[in-house]
Amino acid sequence: MAFWPVRNLAELIRTKQVTSTALTKMYLDRLHRYGGPDKLNCVVTYLDDLALEEAKHADAEIAAGRYKGPLHGIPWGAKDIISVKGYKTTWGSGAYTDQVFDYDATMWSCCARPAPSLR
Repeated sequence: MAFWPVRNLAELIRTKQVTSTALTKMYLDRLHRYGGPDKLNCVVTYLDDLALEEAKHADAEIAAGRYKGPLHGIPWGAKDIISVKGYKTTWGSGAYTDQVFDYDATMWSCCARPAPSLR
């Protein structure tokens, strides 16, 4: 399922065969297993709590009959160039290792919901 197209995952979510929370946990597990500095080195900051919070929110909306479309509940990852209030945004550079913004980037504000971010 980890490599399935988004349209297939969206159909599973829409038809309640899988939850956003279950998908988010699966992808977070894979990121922790393969994405760290000793493997693919593709994750700077893990936002597990935020991703799971967003996934639960999506699941609640879907359960209440408020399905918003094919990206609703689909986990996604944001590049480290997109600021998320209170979290490190290094821009991929060691010079900005401890950089934390007190605001969200417009892209994050527009796209964070309805899909949980794995960042």
